[in-house]
Formats: sequence, C-alpha cells, structure tokens
Amino acid sequence: MEITIVSRETIKPSSQTPHHLKTLKLSLFDQLAPRIYNPLIFFYSVSTNDPLELLNKTNQLKNSLSETLTSFYPLAGIENDDQISLDCNDEGAFYLEARVNHDMLEFLKPAPKLELVNKLLPCQPYTIIPNPTLVPQVAIQVNFFECGGIAIGMCFLHTLLDVISMAAFLTSWAATSCKSSNENPSPEFVTASTLFPLQDVSDTNIRSYAAKMFKENEQIPTRRFVFDAQAIESLKAMAKCESIHNSSRYEALTTFIWKCVITSFWKAPHGEMRSSMTAHMVDMRRRLQEPLSKYSMGNIVFTAHGVYEGNERKIDTKELIGIVKQLVSEVDSDFLTSLQGESGFLGLEEILMLLNEVMEQEKPFLFWFTSWCNLGLNDLDFGWGQPIWVGFKGGNGRSIVDQAVPNRHNKG
Repeated sequence: MEITIVSRETIKPSSQTPHHLKTLKLSLFDQLAPRIYNPLIFFYSVSTNDPLELLNKTNQLKNSLSETLTSFYPLAGIENDDQISLDCNDEGAFYLEARVNHDMLEFLKPAPKLELVNKLLPCQPYTIIPNPTLVPQVAIQVNFFECGGIAIGMCFLHTLLDVISMAAFLTSWAATSCKSSNENPSPEFVTASTLFPLQDVSDTNIRSYAAKMFKENEQIPTRRFVFDAQAIESLKAMAKCESIHNSSRYEALTTFIWKCVITSFWKAPHGEMRSSMTAHMVDMRRRLQEPLSKYSMGNIVFTAHGVYEGNERKIDTKELIGIVKQLVSEVDSDFLTSLQGESGFLGLEEILMLLNEVMEQEKPFLFWFTSWCNLGLNDLDFGWGQPIWVGFKGGNGRSIVDQAVPNRHNKG
C-alpha cells in the first residue's frame, strides 16, 4: 500500500485569540502527562471519486477545523519553555492530505490491517517529544482511498488532552463540520489548574513513577480482539459470587483480559509467578463533589492501581474482579477532594511513594486499561455518516506500558 502526501498546510483559528487569553497555565496532571502524541483514526465509507466533491469535503473539514480551533484556542498554541503553560498564539494545527492506492474496504476486511495503520497517521504515536515547544498540539492527516473512502488520522499532544478532552474537541469539530445545532460547547480551560495547581515535581516520587510508564527500548505489537454482547454477558456471569452480585461490562471484560495477561506471563518461556499490577484510568470530572462538564479540558484523570499477588497457579477470577471494583470505587468525591491544593499534592506524593516501593521490591508486571467506551467516538459524523471503524494505532512500536483500550464495536 502506497501513500502519497499531496499537500501540507497549517490550519489557524478563524478568529484571533484575545490578548488576555494568550497564556494558559497548566494543571498538576497536565504537568505530569508524558509529552507524546495520542493517536486516533476514523474510517468513513464515502463512495465518490469526483474531484469537485472531494474538494468540497476537504474544504468543509478545514473550515470547520478552523472554526473549532477558535473555541478550543489552546490547541492552536504551543507549549512554553517553562513547561508549565501554553502560549495560545494561534499557530494552528498541522494538516496533511494524502492519496492511498488501495481500496478502503479491502484494507478493513476481513479485519483491519493493523500493520499498516500507522501510515495513515500524521506522526509517530507514543514517541517522546524531546522539545514540545516546537510541535503543534494537533496534527491531522486526511487519507483519500481509491474507492472514495476517507480515513482521518489524528495525533493529539498529551500536554492538555486526555481522551475525554480529545473526544470533546472531536465532537465539536464534527458538529461544526456537518452544521449540527445539537452540540454547542463552551470548552473551559481553567478549572483543572484551579483544582490541581502546579507544583515543583523535579525531584519527586511522581516523576519516578511517570518514568515507569514507558518501555523505551521495546517494540510493542498491537492486537485487536472483538467480543460480542453474548461473550461479555458470559464473562459477567462467570464473575458472579456471593460478594459480587453484578459487574459492569467494563469490569467483566477488563478482568478477563487481565487474567489472560497474567496466565500468558506465567506460561511464557522463563515465566515466573510474581505479582501483577493493574492500572485503570478514571475520569475525575464526574466523580468530583461538584461534577465537571465533559468540556472541562485538561488531563483530569486519575490512575487507580490494584495488585494481584499471584501466589497460586490457579487464578481466581472473582478475586481479580473484586480488585478492579475496589480500585475504581475508591476514586470517589472524598478521595478527589483530598488531592486538591497543596495538601493534595503531598497526598499524591505519598500514594506514589508506596507504588514505587511496591514496584521496586516486588517487581510486578504492570498492565494498563484506558476505556474509550461511551465517548461518542463511533458516532462522529463530519457530514458523511458515522465511521465504519475507529482505531488508534497499529504495527509494532513504542507505547506506554502494556495496555488495553476497550472501545465499542463499530457497525458494518
């Protein structure tokens, strides 16, 4: 499959950012976010090769992106040298267009060709950016297949965007593109830094833990597994016991995946029985004492951890799901209140000091879960219907520590 870049440009906001909004202070969790690009890619079945129609579609995308960047103005800026603020200078988003000498449905069926997916992205995902002051917050690559299908590859710098913020931006962009009045967002950028103010983290347990997120010298393969509704109901049934009457689909699925990871690790050549740590990204917005809108922008997520000791070869599913339920439930409004302000930073330091001790002494293998379910990604309509598949990366490459990304299965 050959991909030819046919144009490169920068899309600037349709209106200039007011002077009093030119500098945006980051929050503590923005400060700690790795400077990497998070990827997303949407495939749309658009059966046309008419040059005029394609021109109209790409103009529609660019114009609506420009309008959306006016509301989400920090995403058109760059990180300042101080690494604690953004310069909202209307620099813009990087925008590429490419031609693909392949049929999109052949690319996607019988299963997406994951080894080629990264070619449809504008940059290499999950690679540490050595100087984030030189790169855009948002990069887009619009790929036109021979059949007329379109794949929109996107990369978002993690500085200000967790997956909820990414989804909020995309929902607004899609609504603007297809001129929908159903979504009239008012993105908000200061609450995160108010609740979780910046701190000096140059020599802390927080930095030590953050460094463990990456496997710098490992090539991590991407695999895709599809679970239908019946399979997930079976997993929920398997987890039932006296103490656990009902589990969510997410809890049942992630527990099953975690169990498979532990099993494969123990059965691998030179595998050994040792504890396993799981980490789940939990959205803090809806768990705060005063819940925030999905348009509260920033890295407003907390990483909740749990450990399975692994003393026996027989892995207890019910024990695993109990761990998952507990670690997620503990991220409640009282806990999140305790993390706010100066004293909150000290509390976070203490939590991560304990995690560092566990990781150094027990050397558990760590597996992350980040859910993309219920974010509306599968419904994004830029004017030509919902995507037939949503992916995020492919091939073998660097990544944050071993992770699974549950997402709702697309139609078609």
